[in-house]
Order: sequence, then structure tokens, then C-alpha cells
Amino acid sequence: MKHKRSLISIAMVTLVLVSLCAVCASPLSVSAAQGGSANAQPSAAITGVPYFTGAPAVCAPSANSLDLFVKGTSITTGGEAGTFSADAALWWRHWDGAGWYGWTSLGGILTSDPVPVSQGAGKVDVFVRGTDGALWQKEYNNNAWGGWTSLGGIIYPGTGPAVSSSAGRLDVFVEGTDGALWHKSFNGAWSGWESLGGILTSSPVATSPGNGVIDVFVSGTDAALWQKEYSNNVWQPWTSLGGIIYPGTEPAVSSSASRLDVFVEGTDGALWHQGNSGAWSGWESLGGILTSSPVATSPGNGVIDVFVRGTDAGLWQVEYNNNAWGGWTSLGEYLTSSPAATSRSSGTIDVFVSSGGNFLLQQAVAAGVWQREYSNNGWSSWIPLGWPPIG
Repeated sequence: MKHKRSLISIAMVTLVLVSLCAVCASPLSVSAAQGGSANAQPSAAITGVPYFTGAPAVCAPSANSLDLFVKGTSITTGGEAGTFSADAALWWRHWDGAGWYGWTSLGGILTSDPVPVSQGAGKVDVFVRGTDGALWQKEYNNNAWGGWTSLGGIIYPGTGPAVSSSAGRLDVFVEGTDGALWHKSFNGAWSGWESLGGILTSSPVATSPGNGVIDVFVSGTDAALWQKEYSNNVWQPWTSLGGIIYPGTEPAVSSSASRLDVFVEGTDGALWHQGNSGAWSGWESLGGILTSSPVATSPGNGVIDVFVRGTDAGLWQVEYNNNAWGGWTSLGEYLTSSPAATSRSSGTIDVFVSSGGNFLLQQAVAAGVWQREYSNNGWSSWIPLGWPPIG
């Protein structure tokens, strides 16, 4: 991959903070009822080839458990200008350490990619935007999925939720129709919505490094990266971390008890990084040319892995280890979305991509979700997980 090294300009324009009327917290028309259908309009069509309506999402409840989620399938049925169908439902596939179970529809009609989180073995919560614009939750507990629950609110179209978890607590964040960051928490019961202000130009991302601390990152109207932190039982003022984030992309974050790392795509297309081990480091370029938002995960103490889609549409990785960043590594495949990655135990990484097949290069790459696993100091070959059927 070609590496660009031009400096990223750092914008210090003040983010305008606003506090407008409360986002509607009452349920609207039920959007996540079981079943249903919607029309999808992909930008191009190739007869008989599946197209996908979003990126995969994954969480790891334990060392021997993975839960994979995607938004429903769309497929061409009538040539170059053919028609498309999609169920837009939430689909789930589970790995129990021995193998993958088949795809299962959890229903609903999604208008965002799903965001899953696990608070421990046997417990998963998934959050999505429904057709009414509200935030909806689906919970797995006691070996069964519950029904859909509306958490209300009206999420800005085209954006999705963010979630952070700690022992016994869940915090969800969305961009409201006023452009501000809105927050709702669960600690035995759901709170109401509260505005945290700001004017967002990206979906939020959130993390909890522990000890009652939550960090939320967004792109502001100046295209800089902004941080909102919850500590000492209160929300702190907005902090600008500067930079200029490429339009339409989202930041990525990796956290541990002693370190916080954020990653963005700069206007030069390269991956840019800031770290905080007590104070923010300032921006550094890690090179590369990105064609997706980055994703980051930490498989062990002092190790960070970042994954992106490159200009060849393949998956690329850059790793921080032994106090230094390594070079870029190509992991292949042909991506039609941003990747997803998680670490379920020390020294392991599972990365997932959606692929529509490498038609431009006319290579036989099967469409669907693909997995690659890092363990025992090496990468597996690509594992095909297929794609949910039309609902």
C-alpha cells in the first residue's frame, strides 16, 4: 500500500455547544416488529449477485463465544437495471468455540447497522435505529432472545448509536435531530434521555476504560475530533483534539485501564493517531490510504491492531507492539463495507468483512461475510460464513 506522509492540519475552531429541546423519548410507531420488508436501492447491479445493506458487527461474550450481526440482505433479480429486495431485519450467527451455528433472523426493520455489546458470558445487547427513528434494543439473556424494546428518541437519519458497557451499566449515545449528542443509561433501569450538547457531523463512538469513566468521540462542525468524558460522576466539558477528519467517516477507539487511543482518516486519506496515557500525545500519521473508517481492537496489554479497507478494496492491518508501530500488512479479500474486529482473549483477534465478490478484477471471490482469525501468533485463511437468505 502506498503511504502518504503529508501533515494533517489541526483545526482548533471552537465546537458550538447547543442544548435544545429534549429528544422525544416516547415510542413512535412500532418499527422493529418481527418480520416486515423494505426496498433497497444499491448503487449498481450485477444479475444474481447478492448486495449487502451494511457492515458486519461482532461482540465476544467470552473466550469461546462470538456473536455476529448484520442488517438484512438485498439481491438483484432482474439484470443490470433489475429490482432489489431486502428484509432489513437483524440477522445473527453464533460461534460456541466448536463451530458456527446457522443464520437466524431476529426480526425488526433496521435503518442503521447494528451495534452489539456484551457484559459477560451468555448476555448480549444489540441496539439499532428503527423506521420511526427511535433507538431499539434486543437482549439475549438466560439462553434466549427477548422481544424488541423501544428506548424512544429520534436519531438523526443516516447515523447509528454508540454504546459502552461496564459492570452492571450500559450507556447509549446517539445524534439527535438537533445535531447534539444525546445519552441514556441503564443501571437497573433505563434513565430518560439527556442532551450533552455539541453539534455532530459523525455518528458517535464510545468506550469505557473502567473506574466509572466513559469517553465519547465525535467529529464536529469544524471536522476536528471532539471528546466528551464522564468522570467523577459528572460529564466534563467538550474537548477539541484537533485534526481534520475525512468527511463521512467515523473515528475508532481502543482503551485499556491505563491507555486511550483514537484513530481517524485524515483529509490526505491516511490513518492518523493520538494516544493518551495521562495526556494527549498530539497527532501522528500512520500512513496508508483508507477507503473506510478504521476499526481498532486490543488483543493484549500494550498491543493495538487497526484494520481498514484500502484502495485495492482489500483488508489492511497496522499493529502497535513493543512500544512502536509496525508497517502495513495486507490480509486480502475484497470488502464492500468497513470491517469489524474483536479480541475474545489475550493474543486472539477475529476480524469480519462483507464481500460482494471481486467483480472489477473478475476473480472468483464468493459473496457473503468472511472471517479471519489470529491466534497462536498467526493468521488463519479466510473462512466463508455466507449471507442470510432473503427474509
